[in-house]
Order: sequence, then structure tokens, then C-alpha cells
Amino acid sequence: MNGKEYHVVGLMSGTSLDGLDIAHCTFTEGAAWHYRINDAVTVPYPAELQDRLQRATGLSGLELSLLDVELGVFMGREVDRFLMARRLNVDFVSGHGHTVFHQPDKGLTLQIGSPAHIAARSTYPVIADFRTKDVAL
Repeated sequence: MNGKEYHVVGLMSGTSLDGLDIAHCTFTEGAAWHYRINDAVTVPYPAELQDRLQRATGLSGLELSLLDVELGVFMGREVDRFLMARRLNVDFVSGHGHTVFHQPDKGLTLQIGSPAHIAARSTYPVIADFRTKDVAL
């Protein structure tokens, strides 16, 4: 395990709507990859955001786009708070987003939580949109 280390914040937001999970992890590159979860929290959603997430499948295109931005801003702000409270720096932030539609048999998946807004708010590079290519394949 003498390889390069990557310090990462991982985000998870699921349809259970119990909150945004934030985990600070270390990945070590070597003959095999190793990881360690250093710290993790679940941040509850504000009631209004939680309500819109619950109704996301019935929103108009504009409303869904606005929710995508709002969730990304919320995620970026919470990443920033998490890292500042712990005085941490990371190499990047990673998250799959919040699933609104997932119908792989139709080649369809949609996750919201704008990665650009997460990056702008947290000031860290963001790696996201993991499922789209998997569904396409």
C-alpha cells in the first residue's frame, strides 16, 4: 500500500429521502485499491427541499431543472460546511446525484444535483454522472 493516496468526499442522496450522506474517504492505489472511510454524516434535507424531491417525478421540466440547481447548491454548501468543520482538503468530490427516473430497460436514468453547482459552491472538482454510461451500455 505504498501507492498514491486520494482524499475524497463522497455524496449519496437516495429516494429514501432521509438526507444527504457525506463521507470523507481515503483511497490508496497499489497492486490492489484500498479504501478507508474516515468520517461520515447524514445531513437532513430542509422540509421544503425534501417535499420537492418527493414530488420530483411529477414536476414540469422547468421545475425539475430548478430543483437540479437547488439540490446542487445545497450539496455544495453542505460539502463546504463538512470540510470546513473538520479542516480538511480533498482531491475531489464524487457523487451519483439523486435519482428521479431509472428505467434501464428503456435506456433511461436521470440523477439531479447539478455537479457544476456543487463544484462552484464547494470549489472542488466534482466527478459525477456514473450511471448514464452504464445504462447506455
